[in-house]
Amino acid sequence: MLNIVNLQGFIVDPPELSETSSGVKFTTFRLLVERTGDKKKMKYTADYIQIDVYGPRAVAICKHLQKNSQILVTGAIVTDHYDNYKRETVYTTRVVASNVVFLPHVQKSKWADEFFEAYPEIGKLYKKYAAEKRKQKKEDIEEMEKNL
Repeated sequence: MLNIVNLQGFIVDPPELSETSSGVKFTTFRLLVERTGDKKKMKYTADYIQIDVYGPRAVAICKHLQKNSQILVTGAIVTDHYDNYKRETVYTTRVVASNVVFLPHVQKSKWADEFFEAYPEIGKLYKKYAAEKRKQKKEDIEEMEKNL
């Protein structure tokens, strides 16, 4: 069975470098990927896909890329779940990158900027959510490393 995905899109969040307690560097960001189909009927239709990158690639991404950088990601889809503060099970899906190609700068993606301009409260909520997810992920990785 294969679990390989290729995605081309624009980085929505500025990549931030983090490190686990064992010293593994990683970054997590969302990739804006336009949906295929009739663009006239699918105005502003896109998916925001969480991408995780580990090791030297994470360092390079944080050093050379920024919000609205266009990249091509090859990786694997990973699903997970956790219990939130309400004790509800939350399911997540992300792509763990095995390769990232920096693409030449082209016309800036207006999807993310227009979305957050139209809905500034969602932008604020997302930033808070993203910070919480990064913290939770770091704690989860540290817990997994303890159990190894």
